[in-house]
Amino acid sequence: MKKNYSLFIISLIATFLFSVVCLASSDNNVYEGKIRDGIPEKMEEVSTDLNEAILRNPLFYITDNSIRLDAEVGTGESLVPISLSGKIFKSQQYKGSYTIKAIDDSNHFEVMNFQIIKKLLPEELLIPDNTRMTSTLLLYLKELSTGKVVLFELPLEDLQIDLFGEIEEDIIPGLSDPVEEHWWLNYFSPSSAAIIEPRAVGAATRVVTSYHGVYRYTMTIKLNVEAKNYPSSNISFGTSMASNLTVVSQTYYYNNTYQGNGDYLSIYNCIGEMALNGSKDYIFTGGFGSKSTETSGGFVASASFNISLGAFGMSIAWSPYETVTNLSGSFNFAGKNNSVNGVQIPLRQPLTAANDSYYINLDNVYRNSSGGGVRSVTAKYSFDVGYQGASGPRESFVMTATTNYQ
Repeated sequence: MKKNYSLFIISLIATFLFSVVCLASSDNNVYEGKIRDGIPEKMEEVSTDLNEAILRNPLFYITDNSIRLDAEVGTGESLVPISLSGKIFKSQQYKGSYTIKAIDDSNHFEVMNFQIIKKLLPEELLIPDNTRMTSTLLLYLKELSTGKVVLFELPLEDLQIDLFGEIEEDIIPGLSDPVEEHWWLNYFSPSSAAIIEPRAVGAATRVVTSYHGVYRYTMTIKLNVEAKNYPSSNISFGTSMASNLTVVSQTYYYNNTYQGNGDYLSIYNCIGEMALNGSKDYIFTGGFGSKSTETSGGFVASASFNISLGAFGMSIAWSPYETVTNLSGSFNFAGKNNSVNGVQIPLRQPLTAANDSYYINLDNVYRNSSGGGVRSVTAKYSFDVGYQGASGPRESFVMTATTNYQ
């Protein structure tokens, strides 16, 4: 019995040892890369001001969907040891390719990107000297002590290592969120353009387009404001008003080829405002809210906001304004001495998917008979647009729309 138990233990150890694949080049193999000082603002700027870097004696260990890479990185001043460990995932972006989520156990580098990609196009590389379309190991690192960025784009044929042959594709899981594979969203500001389409009365549409090299993301956002007159026994309350900011659609292009809809961009940190213009009318009651496919609610209390009287670029009767932060989604200014003709509301729930929206309603508006001139209501939404789930930079936008009422 003891003999059989010993044989069983030996068998387990042997199975474990032979399930770990070790891949290495011959001694003193050195592979060239590039290094630059710091992360630039734009992705296309990363290929400027480059100096030489090296990756020396890379040694790969692969076990199921786990991988480890031990090597030395030459940053121009010294050789720094690196020991990356992580999990392998199937790429959703490149057929038959892999994305690796890894950390540096030596605590010398932050892993910005680690991928093994088949038939990578030359324009998809960050280092401009590479012109071949070939299977490539991409390894982008940020040195923690200096902030320098180290870039390695190494053809597998130069490494003389068959990484694809040693990874068992059938046991590799896919990435749960495609945004995770777009690593650049966490580091670079997009080269973006905002296109304002022709504005109709009471509506405005903005197409936010963000570019990252051969990747292009668009989000179409529409703002509507309307005022409805309705008969009332009390002529003082004869108008209701509403505004909404809505995500119309999102699209994603790769190398100018349409890839379909994808929820890559999100609207964050929105401040919604509605103001009555050119009259002595004032607000009694109203409400606000959001529609989101991800979660419900999302309104949070926040500190007061300061705003100038010319916030909309026109003369606004705003004396005083109110910042509404209650979680109920409604407001009542009956006790405010008939002086509130504008509201400002923080809307904190991000909007991502098509038809996600914010809204603000002015349900009861007092129409002061002594007020002359054209009556109008303006909606203004200020917000940031960034990439869903990413910690990278966001861009700020403002949309306004105005409509008249009687």
